Amino acid sequence: MRQYNFEKRDHYIFAKVTGQRNNLLDIIKGSQKIHDAAQTIKCPYFLLDYTDVKFNVSRIEAFNIIRYFEKSLPFLKKVSMSFAVNQMNYDIIKYWEELCHERGFNNAVFLNVEEARQWLLTVINQQGKQ
Repeated sequence: MRQYNFEKRDHYIFAKVTGQRNNLLDIIKGSQKIHDAAQTIKCPYFLLDYTDVKFNVSRIEAFNIIRYFEKSLPFLKKVSMSFAVNQMNYDIIKYWEELCHERGFNNAVFLNVEEARQWLLTVINQQGKQ
């Protein structure tokens, strides 16, 4: 069962995410929830804890999700997202992060929530000074 629990914190939205992502459609559904939360809560910063998520997706699916973002969820280019993932999923999600950067998205992937939070707070601080 997939679950997203969104919580508004001082400067960002935190979400603890659980479950499995077995295909492109599973990822699209989750991405839509993040997109909807960003627009509803009116906050462009996300800290997403995916440490309890298992990804069973290929590199092709990771690439295709970026294409989906560009076409159907372009608002996500205006959002900064920091992800904490488990070691088992790190390689595929790190590959996805590289693709995101090549396409103009501001995402970062870490192996623990605190590192992800620190990166996001740095982004928030830098963008606040612009």
